[in-house]
Amino acid sequence: MNHYLQDTEYAAKSLFGAITHEVDALAGLLQQRETVRAKEQAYDLAFQVRINHPAAHYWYGEWCKAAQERNKVEAEVAELELRIADREFSIETLAAAVLQIAKQGISTVHGKPDNCPKAREVFGQEIARVIFAGRNQALHYEEPKKIDEKCVHLFTALAEAGANQSLKEARNGKNLAAVVLQELGWTDYDSYVNDMIEILG
Repeated sequence: MNHYLQDTEYAAKSLFGAITHEVDALAGLLQQRETVRAKEQAYDLAFQVRINHPAAHYWYGEWCKAAQERNKVEAEVAELELRIADREFSIETLAAAVLQIAKQGISTVHGKPDNCPKAREVFGQEIARVIFAGRNQALHYEEPKKIDEKCVHLFTALAEAGANQSLKEARNGKNLAAVVLQELGWTDYDSYVNDMIEILG
């Protein structure tokens, strides 16, 4: 194993551990949101079913009583949306750090992707180029004009070859590092390091 991978092993393993934690937390929040939204829809459905009932005035009164509870549910949904956004940002940031470590390893050992040995392809693209493009997009996503044209073309090619379609929007102001990790198949440290050993030696 290349010394760079040995020297960055702890950091990379820590990042993947943190990503796993955040992904699990996000899944929990998404489930909570689904449950709360189902409750919200149940209030509406209950009223719609009874609005033409002979006792509609009674049911309208009941619906008004329930409105306060429904408002609480709406507030809960709004809070969950904020928490989901926070977790997504955390995952994207951690994924960007993984891509930075991988890109730096390539730069340190080979200089640029063109100098890398033949390694596996990702949707028809050389893996080192995908790493460089992913890191470039993650670094500049808040200033889309700074995103390299080669990155935009590569992301589009990935999407057209069957990868996540959000890659077509490299300049939409969203950090796509987590999507890139997903398309690389880097779900844990082992999947990452196996590719990096192939690239760096």
